[in-house]
Amino acid sequence: MVNWLMKQISHGGVVDEYLADQIVIFMALASLNTGERSEVLVGQISLHTKTAMRIAETMLRNIIFSVEKLDRGYLMICNRL
Repeated sequence: MVNWLMKQISHGGVVDEYLADQIVIFMALASLNTGERSEVLVGQISLHTKTAMRIAETMLRNIIFSVEKLDRGYLMICNRL
């Protein structure tokens, strides 16, 4: 358990791969409400997170998600169209 936690922390993300999919909807709603880009640094992008991003895009239609690879992790980005 400690090794897994240390691996997650070493990526430099503010959330781990198991929380990332849970905040997708909040990122989408924030971008829709404010019209501004929302972004979160994560260690890994899980299949659940990718699926949540596509579902949010399909249901809300005015947003788009993208992922940028960084040196130590990934940046999840949500933009309003």
